Amino acid sequence: MEELRQLEFLSLLSKVCTELENHLKINDKTLAEFIIMLASKSKTVKGFKSQLYKNGAEFPDSLILNLHRLTKHLHPVCPSKREVSVLY
Repeated sequence: MEELRQLEFLSLLSKVCTELENHLKINDKTLAEFIIMLASKSKTVKGFKSQLYKNGAEFPDSLILNLHRLTKHLHPVCPSKREVSVLY
C-alpha cells in the first residue's frame, strides 16, 4: 500500500513540476515539493495564496488555483480530498 501512495505522490510532483514549467519556466523539484506541502496544509485557495505570498511567491491566480486543485485531488494522504474549497 505504501508503494501506491509513493507512486501517487510522484505523479502529483510531476504534475506540479509541469505546471511550474508551463507557467513560470521553472523546473525545480524541491520548489514543487514545498508548494505541495503548503497546499496540503491550506484549507482554502485564499489561505494557500497567502502562504505563497508570505514565502515570496507571487504566482498568477490561475496557477495558484491549479496547484491547489491538483494537490487536494491527487495528494495520497491529503485529509480533505473530498472537500476542496475554491473560495477566494
